[in-house]
Amino acid sequence: MKKTVILFVIFSLFVNFAYAQEDISRIISHYNKQTEDYTPQNGNVSDAVFADLIGYEWAHKSIYALFAENIVSGRASGVFDPGDNVKIKEFVKLVVLTCGLYDENALADFQNVVKDDWSYHYIASAQSAGVLDFFAADTDFEAYITREQMAVMCAKALGFLNIELNGEAIGGFADDEEIDYRNKRYIYALKNLQLVSGMGDGSFMPKSNLRRCDSAVIIYRLHEFIKNSI
Repeated sequence: MKKTVILFVIFSLFVNFAYAQEDISRIISHYNKQTEDYTPQNGNVSDAVFADLIGYEWAHKSIYALFAENIVSGRASGVFDPGDNVKIKEFVKLVVLTCGLYDENALADFQNVVKDDWSYHYIASAQSAGVLDFFAADTDFEAYITREQMAVMCAKALGFLNIELNGEAIGGFADDEEIDYRNKRYIYALKNLQLVSGMGDGSFMPKSNLRRCDSAVIIYRLHEFIKNSI
């Protein structure tokens, strides 16, 4: 009896693994820049395999397109970690790369930023462009970025690129009162450009942390908007 149970458990694990592999294979593909398709061409195996994107199909296009441009990468081999939060310094890097702000000679004077950290030149570049002027001198760039901070940073980057912004609150968010009054024009500027949108209930959730899947979608929209505007 005991032997039968063990064999049944092993068989069940094997079947579940097989189905999981089938699901992963179904959604993972090779990004083709011309067709914006993710189906492997000519039978080639994908070189961008993130096996943890099941349930995040709505973000596939953005993630793989940015991966192809070397703007985003995985946490580890085969792992994108889409539901994880984004650190401020990580999002600074995405904005700098997307908007072409990188300046090797730029200097940062934030108290908690050290020159031997990988993020130093990205933070310095963003600071030089005025993208980080709303952050305090003692900002902890290891902290998770909020949706409000994300929007302000993106809007300031567009302003640096001389892209005209309209910050009028057209069709305000349900939780508009939770947005810092100093930042509303930036958030609504992105909303009016359709670069950010609210939640299903019409809120923006400005104080919530930004997830990696959401950051990829927003950065991809920003990337495409800049490409078609400049």
